[in-house]
Amino acid sequence: MSAGRVIVGWSPCVCPPCDGRGRGLRGHRTYLCLDCKDEHVTTKCYLPHHVPTENAEYRWP
Repeated sequence: MSAGRVIVGWSPCVCPPCDGRGRGLRGHRTYLCLDCKDEHVTTKCYLPHHVPTENAEYRWP
């Protein structure tokens, strides 16, 4: 990912890696690659990694 070709965002979440974090930090910083999107491919990264609980209704935040 090159400079200027990435959209940085935030996705609230309470999956195990996020749940133990402090107030206002329960979520993932997201990175969307615009070079990939131009090629009709969606590449999105989550930090910390999203790990759904075993009985989660939804896989992604």
